[in-house]
Amino acid sequence: MSTKEAMERLGYTQEWIDRGVISEEFLALQYHEINNSEDQNAEHYRWGGFLNYIRGKSTLSDNEVENIFALEDRGPDDIDLHINRVIELIQSGLLTDEQFVNIANHNEILEKPIQKIYQRFALRRKIRSIGIELAFDEVKSSTDTAVHEYVLDLPDIKLEHVRWLAENGANKRVRNIAGQMANSRRFRGDV
Repeated sequence: MSTKEAMERLGYTQEWIDRGVISEEFLALQYHEINNSEDQNAEHYRWGGFLNYIRGKSTLSDNEVENIFALEDRGPDDIDLHINRVIELIQSGLLTDEQFVNIANHNEILEKPIQKIYQRFALRRKIRSIGIELAFDEVKSSTDTAVHEYVLDLPDIKLEHVRWLAENGANKRVRNIAGQMANSRRFRGDV
């Protein structure tokens, strides 16, 4: 097996190795696995290679963040996992506040599936930074169920927030959970 042959079969480009996302040893293992497995979907292996990389990190340098944006897929499957990689990066918790702000300079952040996730995590970061009280107007203007569920799990949520979510939550589930919380022992004394 040549490195080139393995990269072509799995859909990697040389930059995956050059940028340190996968090693030649890892590539050889995946090549052996795809040739001896029922799973012949190259994108599964590329996704596994990326997850192995990002989940093996406790921090990312600015250069490593940029490397993730530069990765390309060139597989026989014609499946581009770029959007998935960017979403995983945003959700990973590895980005510093500065890195999180800086990735907004990439055009990909404006693409619909990424934009929603970016806005969700931007609001979560803001809530952690300034508190639910100061960020609640933005929560009110959000129609993202995941944001409303996140707020309901905060230890410093107040009865007024819970009541608003019980009336105006993004979906029935959020409204029901908030309604139950408003009637719970935790908030009975806040009336």
